[in-house]
Amino acid sequence: MKTYFFFPAALLLVIAIIFMLRPNQNDNEVVIPVAVGENIKENAYLDFLGEIVDPSKQNEKHLVAVLDDVCSSCLSGQILFKLDSLQRQRKDIQTHILLPSKYSANDLSNMKSNYDLRLNFKTISAKLEVFIQSNQKALSRKGIIGAICLIDSNGEVKLIQLVKLGVPFREIITLITKELT
Repeated sequence: MKTYFFFPAALLLVIAIIFMLRPNQNDNEVVIPVAVGENIKENAYLDFLGEIVDPSKQNEKHLVAVLDDVCSSCLSGQILFKLDSLQRQRKDIQTHILLPSKYSANDLSNMKSNYDLRLNFKTISAKLEVFIQSNQKALSRKGIIGAICLIDSNGEVKLIQLVKLGVPFREIITLITKELT
């Protein structure tokens, strides 16, 4: 008699374990703290960037790249070098690289001088860093290592492009370049 009850009980246990190990739907959702058309001066996560925009410079645009880490031989390094190249070609663009607070001002200065980059480096605000850390699981599952925003001289977000592992960065640069023309 015991063998008859063993199979259904084992099956129920396996189903319960599979259900518990199933990823939480909320862990897979990627929430972005800014929307196209929004002004960064009014955004609680990006308001610290308000100082970079100058409405008097109508033709100036800003590329803001938020990266979780930088490695010269990784995708993040490619991003830095491509954005620097774009910055050198286009005088109407100011490029800002935002990195986690684990990077000191000295680290940022060394990175800029060692790689001869014309990019502006900043650490992200504490509020944005907390937001990113709280969404780290979903970002990692989706292979997202950063984001690039195009912002006009008034502070309006014109384009948001997530940077994903496995997606050729030239596609991202193509999208950004199209938006700049």
